[in-house]
Amino acid sequence: MRSAVLVSLILASGACVTARGRADDAYVRADYVSAADQYGELFAHSPRDAALRVRRDEARTRALTSLALQTHDARLAGRHDDQLHALDALLARRDAWPHASGTWTTQAIATESAAAATVIEQEVVALAATQPLGAEARLGERHALLDYRELAALWPALATRVRGAGLAHCRAVVPAHPDEAPYQQRLAAEYCAHFGAATAGPAHLPAGLGRLETSGAITGMSAPQRARVDASLAQALRQSPWFEPSSDALATVDLTGYQAATFGSAPVQLDAPWNETQTYTERESYRESYQESYQESYQEPYRESYQESYTQQVPHTEYGTESYSCGYGTTSRTCTRSTTHTSYSSETRYRTAYRTAYRTAHRTAYRTAYRTAWRDVTKTRLVPHVFSYNAIQRVGVYSGAWRMAVGLVAAAPPLEVTVADSDREEGYDHDVTFEPAGVTPSRAHLPSFDAWFDGLLTRLATDVPAQLRDHWRTAFCQAPSFGLESAARCAYGAAIPRAARAELATLFGEDVDRVIAAFAGAPALRE
Repeated sequence: MRSAVLVSLILASGACVTARGRADDAYVRADYVSAADQYGELFAHSPRDAALRVRRDEARTRALTSLALQTHDARLAGRHDDQLHALDALLARRDAWPHASGTWTTQAIATESAAAATVIEQEVVALAATQPLGAEARLGERHALLDYRELAALWPALATRVRGAGLAHCRAVVPAHPDEAPYQQRLAAEYCAHFGAATAGPAHLPAGLGRLETSGAITGMSAPQRARVDASLAQALRQSPWFEPSSDALATVDLTGYQAATFGSAPVQLDAPWNETQTYTERESYRESYQESYQESYQEPYRESYQESYTQQVPHTEYGTESYSCGYGTTSRTCTRSTTHTSYSSETRYRTAYRTAYRTAHRTAYRTAYRTAWRDVTKTRLVPHVFSYNAIQRVGVYSGAWRMAVGLVAAAPPLEVTVADSDREEGYDHDVTFEPAGVTPSRAHLPSFDAWFDGLLTRLATDVPAQLRDHWRTAFCQAPSFGLESAARCAYGAAIPRAARAELATLFGEDVDRVIAAFAGAPALRE
């Protein structure tokens, strides 16, 4: 146990040393922001390490200085986006690291904040001159980026200036004769209201319809069902650009068509296939293994004698005499003496030796062999059966076609809408239970006529509003050219074509797409 704890401490110590090394490396590279973050993490795990705290604080101070210099450099280079994002990083770190700012950094923050305020003011004011909504959007982006105390007074001041530019532009977009341009007047009123100007909207919109009246009949439809159809049509009108609550104009819908459902029943015999599992015994052959003996030959080693020759040095001694001078002076004479000389000669001799030799021998060995054997095996098989039983078949046949001629614009033919469907449902009633075939009691549960009617009504509630919106586009957005009023009317109920957008751009300039998205559409289309 003690050894395990010791190993854990050693590993933890090694990890700390490695992390500290990475922090030190970042500090040496002058990457003070990364170093400050790493020292901060280390100090959080070792809050009593005074040296580490000092190092962390030094890194934080240098990091703020580095960020201030980055902001300064981006400003001098005219890279305004980089300048503002660098200032955001500087102020965010300053707020996250209280007491880390030195005197120079504090002064730099004041200088760079003032410079950023000037940059933002210039770009927002320049945008506001031609596109107040664009200036408003840019102001929101800059405020979200730099929501710090140094710039707190800037935002409401710029918002006031943008609103003033919007009000000035508002006066320019209001038509000179509102009664002659109600859709342009409505668009201008919505635009002006956004900037706080109370501009009267039109008394009514020419194409607006305040209510809907139905006539005609659908064969096979009950009074409660007809009431639901009428209510769904009225709701579809309210979801379209044709609806205007204050209008006295009337939309008419002439209903024709039919709906029917017939139900029948008949006794039938149903067949349910099922399989019975049968057990049987079968004799089968198989390959049986056994050990088979056989004689195998092999090379048997043995010791074999043979005559081995070898060479031996044999000595021979020869005897002789030699003369030599002996005596001195007058007594000198020749004397003789005996001599011997030994020489050697090689002689081949033989001796008995032994060596390993091999001879063929035989022995009994065994190997695995196979032979046919027989055994009894128990098997199963599926025997198909059919279970027949009596039931009552119930059939429902449904069909319907609702045709609606919707009168919207006096100068145009009515909008023709058809909602149609057909279906056949069947089921069986019986109380039979037979588990092997999965047969259990059942009931047909055919949809009632009212339930099937609900499906058609759901389709009407989906299809009619879409076709009403499409009819607005057909009626008002297919002209080859547009004026301001016809372009505003088209935009009220449909996605406008390029020609209509270009006409509105003469009034709203580069704000045109923002105006169309925010104010041009009918209230029902913006919900």
